[in-house]
Amino acid sequence: MLRYVDYDIVFQEIPDEVTLAINLSNCPNRCKGCHSPHLLENVGESLTEESLGHLLQKYGKAVTCVCFMGGDAEPFEVERLAGFLHRQSIALVKVGWYSGKNELHKFRLFQINILSWLCFRLIVFTVLPCTVVIPVFI
Repeated sequence: MLRYVDYDIVFQEIPDEVTLAINLSNCPNRCKGCHSPHLLENVGESLTEESLGHLLQKYGKAVTCVCFMGGDAEPFEVERLAGFLHRQSIALVKVGWYSGKNELHKFRLFQINILSWLCFRLIVFTVLPCTVVIPVFI
């Protein structure tokens, strides 16, 4: 189960979006020079469809995107929650995922397009009418 430590409204993580960034714990990557070492342990509150719904209700249409920050230990759970965000009716949002993995698993629910952009690959998941955007550092 995914756990989140905190969240914030950010403006630079996903270009041209007002993003609800959710910091997920239990990162397995152990990157040299990690900028978020507090996310290495499996701590925080459970991230469920219900808790995501509460966050969306809190911010309403003020956010245009939800971005999972981490979650590499459970990529299929990230994908499942991205699917929930596409189906929910509280607020129409794009979905992003910052991953430290060099390669991503094969996703079951989304068509994937990979674009190069600045210092990371931008992975775009498409399920009409919504888009899931995943920047992956390279």
